[in-house]
Amino acid sequence: MLNAKTPEWLTIGKPISVQPTEQNPSSNHGFREISGGTQSTATKVTIPGRNLEIKVEYPITWWANGASLSPDGTKLLINSGGDTHMLEIAPDGSYRPVELRLPKVTYDAGLKGFISSWFWAGNETLAGSAEIDNERGEFIEKRIYIFYAKKGVLSRLDVSGLGLLTTEGLTVTKVADDLTGLKLSVGNADFVVKADLNTVPEPAEQRPDGKQCTVLMTVDQSKPMEALDAKPTTSTPNEQTSSSTPWSIVVVLIVVACGLLWLLLKRRS
Repeated sequence: MLNAKTPEWLTIGKPISVQPTEQNPSSNHGFREISGGTQSTATKVTIPGRNLEIKVEYPITWWANGASLSPDGTKLLINSGGDTHMLEIAPDGSYRPVELRLPKVTYDAGLKGFISSWFWAGNETLAGSAEIDNERGEFIEKRIYIFYAKKGVLSRLDVSGLGLLTTEGLTVTKVADDLTGLKLSVGNADFVVKADLNTVPEPAEQRPDGKQCTVLMTVDQSKPMEALDAKPTTSTPNEQTSSSTPWSIVVVLIVVACGLLWLLLKRRS
């Protein structure tokens, strides 16, 4: 998966520059929590401001950004390990699942990693994080990615201008209401940075097929608003048996070779 080609629906954008700012990090004015005011447990998400409680049948990563409500209050992301689910929430509190295609791999140049812990930065802009390790599993860096869902563009935040000694534990805690800044946390340090999340970055490379990405959020309007029904996923038999076929051929060839060798030795004796 890490070495897979970039899918047709995704464009890798140029990195987004992140710069330090003099703003007081203790001020909460103009910044929004990445959770959007939600509270998560292992099996449910609560939105206190709307007196809404949503129970799900899959485990929620409640200890690490379990859920995130969009600024307009209409879309809820729920993180479940490496998977992210999305619900559309109506004004009356009813909800239904919405298909949201998110990139799971970093895809950009260099070593790759898996992106998870998605949250809403804006109504159509999402952010996720990825830990990059070497082939021995040793930590190299932590990256933050911004995904523009309607344009299908994924870009990495370039934090090289912050002069950080390490990016281990790098976390976004809040996003500016106007999408011009972030509050970051590394270790025990919290600080404010400038980053333009409004402008969709230009492609890092021109797509060879020249195709344009389409809207990636879809919902079946024929389905009424209701609670989410979790559907278990199973692997296909082909995936489980295909890898064993070559080995069976090798075993047969070895047996035949041993038989021929035995006959040859017997004739000589």
